[in-house]
Amino acid sequence: MAFISNALAIVGFIILFVIIVWGLFHIVNLSGTSITSLFSSKPKVTVTAPKSAISGEPITVAWQYSGKDAGTFSFLYKCDQNFYFGAGSSRALARIPCGSAINVGSSTSAMVIPVLSERASLDVPVTIIFSPNTGERVQGEATIAIAAATSTPPSTPVVEPKPVKPTTPYTPKTYPRKPLNLVAHAGSGPADLRVAMILVGVIDPSSGALLPRAPRSTSEIVGVEFDIANIGGSSTGNWYFTANLPTGGAQPYIFTSPTQRSLAPGEHIVNVLRFAPNMRPSTISVIADPANRVYEANEYNNIVSQTI
Repeated sequence: MAFISNALAIVGFIILFVIIVWGLFHIVNLSGTSITSLFSSKPKVTVTAPKSAISGEPITVAWQYSGKDAGTFSFLYKCDQNFYFGAGSSRALARIPCGSAINVGSSTSAMVIPVLSERASLDVPVTIIFSPNTGERVQGEATIAIAAATSTPPSTPVVEPKPVKPTTPYTPKTYPRKPLNLVAHAGSGPADLRVAMILVGVIDPSSGALLPRAPRSTSEIVGVEFDIANIGGSSTGNWYFTANLPTGGAQPYIFTSPTQRSLAPGEHIVNVLRFAPNMRPSTISVIADPANRVYEANEYNNIVSQTI
């Protein structure tokens, strides 16, 4: 009887142990946690980002690695034809490539500008990858709900001149020329606006010609000549451009052009802007389609800058 009692006790213990293990297994499956994670503290990447954001408004994405390994971080987000992240100012954005991990070194935060077009909203997953010098990489993710901007630039932007002395030329004037001969362009595909700087100099007061030299006094007028071409395979539709002009104030004067007519594939147009000079070294920037209204094959060639 003692032997039978001991045997039954052992069998009962085994059954109880199996029930406990079976229960733990199902609890782990329901919670989505791996077995190994119950007995180990594997390093992880925690991503902190706003749950929602407005297109065109800067946001900050931060991240933290819980381990002590040395390594580098990378920034990654999913591609969508109506969306991209930009870096820099809202007037001169540098587009962050999508679909590939961008190495950001040891940085633990980044300020980016979401740009959404032709859609009311979009959920964008952002992934931060930590690549240790030795061992397996770890990643974390956060999803940001991007909403379209509540207001868009008017179809015919209005330029309001700043008050200055009557004797000082200050109002930027544009001198559009007729489109010249066609330039090399794609045979098919989307449109593609390309901006190229031709000349920055001063306006000759007698002939009105643009002379290739720097201004020597505030009485002279600076001129900037640039070319905007459609090197894509489709017409652009209506569009406009902006220019940051250093006219002498603390901030550059932002010139916004009237709505420009559609450019067919290969068509281009040359413009000249003139303005009162800033006698300090400054940068002139011209941006085509700053609101990204035109669907283009390449957004990287829409801006050109030159120091004067």
